[in-house]
Amino acid sequence: MLTQEQYQAKYGSFGPIHKGRLLEAYGTPIDFAHPELQYLTTAHKLAPAAWTEIYKAIDRMLRNTAMTGGQQIKEIAQASRTKMDNTLALLDVAEQRAAKHMEHVRIRERAVLWPKDAHEEAIAVELRTYLRGLPDGERDRALNTMLRSDDGSLVRAAIASAPAPLSGVHPAKHSEVRTTHIAIRDPELIELRAGLEGGTPLLTKAAEALRADVYDFVDFQTAEDLKSLES
Repeated sequence: MLTQEQYQAKYGSFGPIHKGRLLEAYGTPIDFAHPELQYLTTAHKLAPAAWTEIYKAIDRMLRNTAMTGGQQIKEIAQASRTKMDNTLALLDVAEQRAAKHMEHVRIRERAVLWPKDAHEEAIAVELRTYLRGLPDGERDRALNTMLRSDDGSLVRAAIASAPAPLSGVHPAKHSEVRTTHIAIRDPELIELRAGLEGGTPLLTKAAEALRADVYDFVDFQTAEDLKSLES
């Protein structure tokens, strides 16, 4: 368990936590405009807020001259554990929700990518077969020409509806066409996927940072040893 002097030597003082350190440890706060992603914004704020609360609580307890050193260690450990565990549980719930949300996005994407009707599906099969039969350079030129034509939507659908290896085009081009196709048919999906792919890792980062900060500051083992001696 670090003494107050050691805390101060490590972090400067028990004044306000430097915002730069919070940003570095927990990540830049995320603020999604889409209402379906607001839970990510809310959840991400929990970890730095919890650490700030724990940090201030440690300071208050160490300044409490009515408490013995042993009492301080035990009280700090108990309060920190409770706040940390509750916050980590909420972050875990948010991550599980994000995973289910992403699966829902994938289902919507598959519906968008699927050919609209038998006519579109038949054209898609013919077009992919045609592209696969062309030399690489000629294939790229033919594809770019077709994408700019009046039938560009059918061409995008043909490529986007197949897995990359079966699309008849380079994987990078397949990804580009697929994203464009989804953006045209259901633009909301682009925003949702980007938010989930960017926001979910930040929840993991925040949870790891909170756990690391608390275990760095709080001597849980000594607190347990003191409890054992009392029993």
